[in-house]
Amino acid sequence: MLRLSDRYDPENLWGAVSFSYFTEESPGISFGLIHALGDSITYEIKYTDILDNIKMGNGPWQLGN
Repeated sequence: MLRLSDRYDPENLWGAVSFSYFTEESPGISFGLIHALGDSITYEIKYTDILDNIKMGNGPWQLGN
């Protein structure tokens, strides 16, 4: 689902759509779920908790993008 996030794709599990976003304090991802499980779930992880995993000169961490 992460590979196919931020766009609709029938390959997504159960036809669910997942979206990613960034806030001042954390990156987040939201997954669509079947209605019986609550329709969606959102996870956020504080940047301070993942400092060792951030590659500053790479992808979304690159300033000016």
